[in-house]
Amino acid sequence: MEVLRFVTNSSAPPHPSRAPLEVEPRPIRPADAPAWAVLYHAIAEEDGDRWRPTPVELSEFLEPHPAFDPERQTWSVWDGEQMVAFASAHVRLEPTFEGSNLVYIAGGVHPRWRGRGLGTSLFTRAQATGADLAAQRCPGIPATFHADTTDTAPAAAALLEDFGFAPARYWFYMTHDLSGAYVDDPRTQAPTPGLSEAIRLAHNDAFATHWGSGPVPADVWDQRQRSSTLRPDLSRIIVRDGQVLAYAIVSTATPGAAYFNIIGVRGAAQGRGLGRAVVTSALAAIQAEGTITEANLDVDADNPTGAGALYSSAGFVAVARTVTWQKLPPG
Repeated sequence: MEVLRFVTNSSAPPHPSRAPLEVEPRPIRPADAPAWAVLYHAIAEEDGDRWRPTPVELSEFLEPHPAFDPERQTWSVWDGEQMVAFASAHVRLEPTFEGSNLVYIAGGVHPRWRGRGLGTSLFTRAQATGADLAAQRCPGIPATFHADTTDTAPAAAALLEDFGFAPARYWFYMTHDLSGAYVDDPRTQAPTPGLSEAIRLAHNDAFATHWGSGPVPADVWDQRQRSSTLRPDLSRIIVRDGQVLAYAIVSTATPGAAYFNIIGVRGAAQGRGLGRAVVTSALAAIQAEGTITEANLDVDADNPTGAGALYSSAGFVAVARTVTWQKLPPG
């Protein structure tokens, strides 16, 4: 998931009832996706987050794969039929390109149930499970922990500081109102299933020098490509001699909105305008689709390739910022 929002207080009024909540968290299951989406939206409304996942997205997120067992790596707390808190721990199967053994923790507490220790309890569980899995998957490499917050959720930041985290990276959420004239660059094409592996290899190459990234294994990649929200017809790639050089992969989980999941250019192909070509060609396809009114993406504020400047020049505007917090191994 994208954002961790474990906070200890809130401007929202506390829940009028102090009826006992479920003491022992249970895993999050596909049938819980609608309740989970309601919780996510309540958190986003309170904390100023732009990402509002749909039940379909969350249900697909819960599909098991080699790097993720939701029965072991997710937790939820309920008040009757309402999910009021959740957490998850994600652990890579192999180190990042930088040689780090990375654990990513996500979670949140409903604004009206904050201040009751739920965030601290779930975070503790997630951190412990993440550490155990990291030790199994990447033995001998100390674990580094990451968690994200919006920069408009100061209590979440305070909790992370209590757990020994510090700000490490900033990201801009950018949006495009689809104004302007865009045309399909003749160098681009829509991706096909037969090119999925070539896109994965291009992605691993493009992000080989990107902070916090690591190679995406084939089975994990294949699981992601089965998402019902992906839009190959709106996505664009550039292929030369069977090798994908650049890609912009688009999804439409929310009606009326497109989202650029991943954008990249192979290292050896950078500086040729290929990134701009796939982005503007995808924008042309999104415009032509007829029912979409905005396109969105997230970008690393310190991206060494200057991606933020590219997106700005293509008409995207930064409207929000998130923070990646990091806890390094001792010493």
